[in-house]
Amino acid sequence: MKILFDRCINKRVGYCNNSSVNIAKTNYQSTKLISFGASEDTFDFDKRYKENLDKRSGFKKLFGMGKKKAYNKTVDQLTGFNIDRNSREKMKDETIAAQRREVAAKDEVLKVEREKQALLQKQLDDAKASGANSQKIIELENKLNAAYDIINSKNIDRDVAAQKLKKMEDAQEILVKRQSGKGWDRIAGNESVKNELEEWFINKLAVEKGGNKVTFPNGILFYGPQSTGKTVFAKAFAEQSKCNYIEIDMGQFDDEDILSEINIAKEQAKKHYKKTGERTILLLDEFDSIAQLDDDTKDAIAKGGKKVYDESTVGKIEKFLSNCSEEYKCTAFMTTNHPLDIEANIFKNKNCIPYHVYLGAPNADDVEEIFKYYLKGFTQEAIDYDNVIGEMVSVIESQKPGYAFSAGQIKEIVTSCRSNMHNITENDLISAIRRLGPDITPEMLKRFGAEVLELGKKLC
Repeated sequence: MKILFDRCINKRVGYCNNSSVNIAKTNYQSTKLISFGASEDTFDFDKRYKENLDKRSGFKKLFGMGKKKAYNKTVDQLTGFNIDRNSREKMKDETIAAQRREVAAKDEVLKVEREKQALLQKQLDDAKASGANSQKIIELENKLNAAYDIINSKNIDRDVAAQKLKKMEDAQEILVKRQSGKGWDRIAGNESVKNELEEWFINKLAVEKGGNKVTFPNGILFYGPQSTGKTVFAKAFAEQSKCNYIEIDMGQFDDEDILSEINIAKEQAKKHYKKTGERTILLLDEFDSIAQLDDDTKDAIAKGGKKVYDESTVGKIEKFLSNCSEEYKCTAFMTTNHPLDIEANIFKNKNCIPYHVYLGAPNADDVEEIFKYYLKGFTQEAIDYDNVIGEMVSVIESQKPGYAFSAGQIKEIVTSCRSNMHNITENDLISAIRRLGPDITPEMLKRFGAEVLELGKKLC
């Protein structure tokens, strides 16, 4: 999932040769990162690879181990889907961790005030024991009472902050909890994307539920070849985040009908939030079908200018995406197989789609998780997934060089075995892999590689 050319540049799964890797590496040497908030820094592949090699343990360095893992990690970083850890931690610090620090700071203030109160109490006791005059004793008693008042006030303030923190932590625990058959459990693998969405969206929900003002993205775009799970991700995301979910089938209506459906959905989202406090995830599947200008509209815009654009379908979509999160408590989750068909103005407006995720063929780790997911209850033997993945590589190299397996095709491999027997074996899977083969063509991979680069230019 994470690799731009879909494991086409991942030697673990062997989806292409070293020359292709070098070409991909060269193409990305000066490419800015794409994903949640594009980085302004160019990516130095060799430097990052060396850094990842240096992070190996002394034992691995001594015996030359872990080079492949370091290389694959660098490729992952190259394509922008592993956000720099520091920025991710910083984002966390600005949310729930910031509230923890606030409570800790208030605890420190209380500690100081209690120390002042204890000192005043001792001074009062000493004054009384030494027979000080009544004026001195009254003065100390007044100071002591004032100290108690300050402590009570600070204590209330601290308790309010602590209660807010507890609400946030409780909400976060509920939102990121994995439940069998629900939310993230509907999707095998793709853990990095799940974690990113938790950190950049779901954690914010917890902060909002704690009574804080939070800014949410108006739009999240998932793009990539067919059968990679983009639509399934949207549904699982909404369920995991405990959000209301509305889906609009873009292929069933003309533009006016779709705009009407969006208008209805946004008002429903607003009412739902007011009634329940739950935000809405609005799925706009095949988003490119409504987000591009035809030639006649382009000609009309060239003659009539911005006013004509604003009245066009694309102009109205851009307006909706510019403020739907704040105005309607709604985030649009868009999917497309053709990201470059989306009108450039929508990308140029940074408020519309700040988050972009490329879903391609699964990597080796995800392949194993996908097989395990669909094999639940259908196998009674231990499966050597290295052998299974090795067979996938072998089929690609011997029969369909440059191809890749999608998550949907892996599901089909398991499903084809299910229809014949209740106990699926490793040999059954290998036979099905040979019979069905990979489904993502080199042309798809090449096209999406070029599209990601071009989309990166639009986003920078």
